[in-house]
Amino acid sequence: MPIKRWVSFLLLFVTVVAYGDELTKPKIISLTPSFTDMVVDLGATDQLVGASILDKQRLPVLKSLDSIGNFGSYSLEKIVSLKPDIVLIWPSAINLAQQQQLSSLGIKVISRDPQTLSDLGNDIIYLGKQIGKEKEGEQLAKRLQEELVQLKKQYHREKPLTVFYQIWDKPMYTIGKKQIINDALNICGARNIFDDIDLSAPQVDIESVLARNPQVIISSKQSLLNSWRSWTNLSAVANNKLILFQDDRIARPSTEMVEAIKKLCIQINE
Repeated sequence: MPIKRWVSFLLLFVTVVAYGDELTKPKIISLTPSFTDMVVDLGATDQLVGASILDKQRLPVLKSLDSIGNFGSYSLEKIVSLKPDIVLIWPSAINLAQQQQLSSLGIKVISRDPQTLSDLGNDIIYLGKQIGKEKEGEQLAKRLQEELVQLKKQYHREKPLTVFYQIWDKPMYTIGKKQIINDALNICGARNIFDDIDLSAPQVDIESVLARNPQVIISSKQSLLNSWRSWTNLSAVANNKLILFQDDRIARPSTEMVEAIKKLCIQINE
């Protein structure tokens, strides 16, 4: 075969393969900040065709995407009109009937709620496989695991610090065993005083907190921390270990969460 014809054939082959590769990339809509972070970290931003208003405001790289609304007010019509192959959701982001409607149209709905950091790693691998980024997913999960192992080694304590992590006050809510922040505390050499409750966000009362006498109290609201100062018999109050922690990435299960865990570990162990 003459060289010119061979070169032309090779170029045509490369073009066809590249074009075919583009066609097989699934189009994605993400309705969950944690999933959105993962898609971006996996190098699949170009596959996103829609995202929440919050994510578009949070991540400049998504500025040109179509808006799907925000939690509790997502537009199903808008989702369908964008013809995605995959919609990524938090379990309660859209109701079951809407999920079934999307599935009936041939749209794959992926729902995840990681309760441990190990779950998070598995979710990254799973997502990578679903969106054509299998190798990237495995590498990202491995890097995440390595960072967490190093942090746990760095902040290891023979006797973990006991922590009350307050979410709200009226009524009083905290984190339980099924909340991923519970696992983050373990990485930092600490233990959630309500890790025996098999829920994500159990309701508790002042008496139960006093009885468990945490060495540290953490909240994202200064007013909640201030409300404990009169309880001088509490170890956390006596030792001035009332920690204001306002990095919302700690509650967003994604690779971004690791950076928040690093900050949390520093504050707990100061």
